[in-house]
Amino acid sequence: MTIQKQESRCMLNWSSIKRFTKHKAACILGLVAGFLLLCQGSLLAGSASAASVEYRVKAAFLYNFTKFIEWPAHGGEKGRPFTIGILGEDPFGSEMEALAGKAVGDESLKVQRFPAWNDRAQKCDILFISGSEEKNLPEILRRLDGSPVLTVGDAATYARRGVIINFFMEDNKVRFEINLKQAKRAGLKISSRLLKLAVILEDSAG
Repeated sequence: MTIQKQESRCMLNWSSIKRFTKHKAACILGLVAGFLLLCQGSLLAGSASAASVEYRVKAAFLYNFTKFIEWPAHGGEKGRPFTIGILGEDPFGSEMEALAGKAVGDESLKVQRFPAWNDRAQKCDILFISGSEEKNLPEILRRLDGSPVLTVGDAATYARRGVIINFFMEDNKVRFEINLKQAKRAGLKISSRLLKLAVILEDSAG
């Protein structure tokens, strides 16, 4: 199958995901898993098109994480959006724009980008920490310590160093690992249905 045909099928399945969000969570998880298997089948190392598909898959994951993770209440901040932040170089391109304005419970999703650390990043609900920030990771995690922020990344060792969810490639497919210790520290409750799809580990960070 060519990358062009594959991406066309991915777009159709992305539309299906959007229509299906009104159904129960278990069905959503099954559809997402099927979507990911379809999109990932022909990822080619070094291909610009493959990179686009990879980050389309990761963007889909970021949104669907919201259905299987429980955050503490926003403390009565009425009208506060649910915010996904991207810290450092943005590898998603336009993929994140498709998420802006989508519903997360009773809230509307907002996407923010931070080329470098900004204290507003602590207000995000999900913070994707780009690999470009790897050297700054200890300081970033120190600033976020105890905050109800789901940290996500895709650089080697991120989860073991304290990032809560870290994407990795296996057999040309996007998978993810979860650091449960850090999730609990942030006050986040992760559904067992999501945990079944993940590699579970404990970090080596203090």
